[in-house]
Amino acid sequence: MTTVRPLSLQLVLPIWTAEVPSPPHDGLSVAERREHLRRHPASYLAVTRAPEDVEPGQSSELKHLLDEGKKSLQALKQQGVFGPEHDQTYFAYRLSADDHSQTGIVCGIATSEYDSGDVRIHEKIKGERADHLANHFEVVGAQSSPIALTFDPTKEFSDLLAASTAADPALDFVSPDGLRQQIWAIDKSQNDSISTALEQSTFYLIDGHHRAAAASRLRHRLDPASELANDADWMLCAAFPSDQIKNHAFHRVVSIADFDSLHTLLSKKFAVRSGSTETFHQRQDSELVVGGVDSDGNQVWLFVDLPFGGTTEDPLADLDPVRLSSQLLHPVLDIDESSPGTRLRYRSGPGDAQSVSAIDLTPQEAIFVMRPVPIEALVAAADKGLTMPPKSTYFLPKVRSGVFLRTIGHR
Repeated sequence: MTTVRPLSLQLVLPIWTAEVPSPPHDGLSVAERREHLRRHPASYLAVTRAPEDVEPGQSSELKHLLDEGKKSLQALKQQGVFGPEHDQTYFAYRLSADDHSQTGIVCGIATSEYDSGDVRIHEKIKGERADHLANHFEVVGAQSSPIALTFDPTKEFSDLLAASTAADPALDFVSPDGLRQQIWAIDKSQNDSISTALEQSTFYLIDGHHRAAAASRLRHRLDPASELANDADWMLCAAFPSDQIKNHAFHRVVSIADFDSLHTLLSKKFAVRSGSTETFHQRQDSELVVGGVDSDGNQVWLFVDLPFGGTTEDPLADLDPVRLSSQLLHPVLDIDESSPGTRLRYRSGPGDAQSVSAIDLTPQEAIFVMRPVPIEALVAAADKGLTMPPKSTYFLPKVRSGVFLRTIGHR
């Protein structure tokens, strides 16, 4: 049983929806995040900036970033960006993009459920990132990025949610990138029924592993009698039914000397054959697509065979990101995904030939194209307490920062 409750939240006002809600942080490159802030100085990205997002010549010292994030949020509040607080309220939250739509609920889940493993995880985290986010929550005094989870809904919950979204939404807007967000404040007379329906479910974390870890770390280091500790007992979450979510892939972009040298190295370790965008669909199940730029500036594609070796005890071993990490990145290229400062970056998106070939690469970069991890594999791994490499899943559409605001420890 999972402990779930409504939270007291504010919503961004309609006149600010084109400026304040931020695009997904990991869906943009560092350069794109910097450019977004130049164009949209009121974006919530200014509150949550990471060290790499700082403009050249500006301080990226962590304490400075936290103080600047606090100032940025204070500026948003002074401008009246957020509406009045909805006390102890559940919200229905619908995200629609392209031909996909999903409707879930924004709620509080007990931080202790993360500690106990009742909120189940599937990805590893970087400890320093979780520590920074815990400091962010404490210094900035707010949360605005819901942790995204999935669960198997009961008929009782589905009926409650359908009834709650029959009326006009309290907020309905389309972001500049095309994401439509609709929000309904659910009548508080339904709070007990919703809590009861949700508490029978098992929740699986699909986005926000570092935010969940940060919530736990903050809770454990606070004086239990403090006001902030009481708020830290609850994580801001958005939970979506498992039959509505859609997973994409996180491709791996690796720094190399040149693509010819990489080709030679891979050929010594694995079965490698030449490919092309026209033959993407002809690759074998065990083959990964690797792309780069040759010395003449032409795109080059290889199919690299990474053997399967999974068992029922290890349902992860045959997944693309796991085979890549265990067979190639670490033993061949000496890249450890668990440590910072590696020669690796991530690029989300579809894995079809047209989308991947449009990604700009330098002659000193190679891209390893990943296939999406099935939701069944995620659940199986989480149920066994297993974790995948970082950025193994990419669920779209993503919840956004700057739409909901939860004040913590500063009443």
